[in-house]
Amino acid sequence: MRARDIECRRAWDEAFFGRTVAVALADVERVRLFSRHAYNQQRWRFAPSRAQGMAMPFRWQVPSVSEVEAVYGDFLADPARAFALPGPMPKVSVSRPFSPRIDRMDYWLRFSSRSARVNDEVNARVHESAGVSNPSTVILGPGIFVEFDHCWRTANDTDGLRSLGIRVVRPEAPWQGRRMPCGRYGGEPFIATVPCGALDLFTAAVQELAVLMDWCRSTGTGPVRIGGQSLGAMTAQFVADKPRRWPNRLQPDAMLPSTLCGRVEEVAVHGSLARV
Repeated sequence: MRARDIECRRAWDEAFFGRTVAVALADVERVRLFSRHAYNQQRWRFAPSRAQGMAMPFRWQVPSVSEVEAVYGDFLADPARAFALPGPMPKVSVSRPFSPRIDRMDYWLRFSSRSARVNDEVNARVHESAGVSNPSTVILGPGIFVEFDHCWRTANDTDGLRSLGIRVVRPEAPWQGRRMPCGRYGGEPFIATVPCGALDLFTAAVQELAVLMDWCRSTGTGPVRIGGQSLGAMTAQFVADKPRRWPNRLQPDAMLPSTLCGRVEEVAVHGSLARV
C-alpha cells in the first residue's frame, strides 16, 4: 500500500510540478487522492490493538530538559525572536492548475521550510473561483491529525468561501500530509516529542504563514485573513500576537479561527491531548 502511494505521488509530482505536461490533470489528482485515502485508512487496522492495550498510540521520543533548553533556552528572555522572519523569502513554486468543476480552479504552492528543526518542503492547496480577478484571501490551517487534501469525501469548508469569490489557501502543517515522516503517521511527532514537538511546529508554521502571506500580497491587493481549525487556529493566534516586528504587509487583515481556546496553556495542561 505504501509503495503504491509513493508511486502515485511521484506521478502526481511530475504531472503538476514537473516538465511533462499531463493531458488529464484531474485524473492524475483523482488517482492520487484515492491512493492516499486508502493508505491513510490502514491506520484503523491498529484500532483493536490499541483498544486492548497491546499498542501505544504514539512512539514516544520525549527529550530531556537539557535537550529542550539547548534548542529553545535562549528564547526565554525574548520569545518573539523564535518567530523572527526567515531572512530572504523562499521561492514559491506554483503547480499547473486544474478545474474540479467548471466554475473552480485549484492548484498547489510549494516552497522550502525555513525551519532548521522541521527542514522539509511545505505544500499548500489553493482554491479559487473561476473568473474572479484580484480576490481577497483566507489562509486556513488544519487541525492536528487532519489531512483534508488526502481524504476522499470529507467535509469541505472552502466551498462557501469560494462561492463568495474568496481565494482559500490551505497549507499542510508540519508532519502531516505530504510532510509525514517515514515511520510516523500524520501529526504524530507533535505529541510524541513533547514539548519540542509543539515548539518546533509552531515556530515553523508561523514562518510558513509569513511566506504564504507574502505570496498572497505579491499576487493581489485584496485583504489577507488567517485562521483555521484547532491547531491551525492556534497557529493563527501566534501570528496575530508574537510577530509584531514583522512589516505591515505581513500582518493579517483579519482572523477566522474555529474551535480554539482563549489561552494556549489550557490546551497544554487541561485539554484532552494532555490527558492522553
